[in-house]
Amino acid sequence: MPNLPDVVLRSLPAFVLLTVLEAVSCRFRPDEDERGYAGKDTAAPRRAVTRTATSVAS
Repeated sequence: MPNLPDVVLRSLPAFVLLTVLEAVSCRFRPDEDERGYAGKDTAAPRRAVTRTATSVAS
């Protein structure tokens, strides 16, 4: 079998570089129409639980 280079080790520097470049570009040139997320977007809906573990076992 040929001695192939590890793809992950070769791609990590490019990933880090592009991540830093994106962070810098967002810091110095933010989008004017960027909306983002509000706290209510991350909240899970509350609903009543109809069955519990003890009622299933009975």
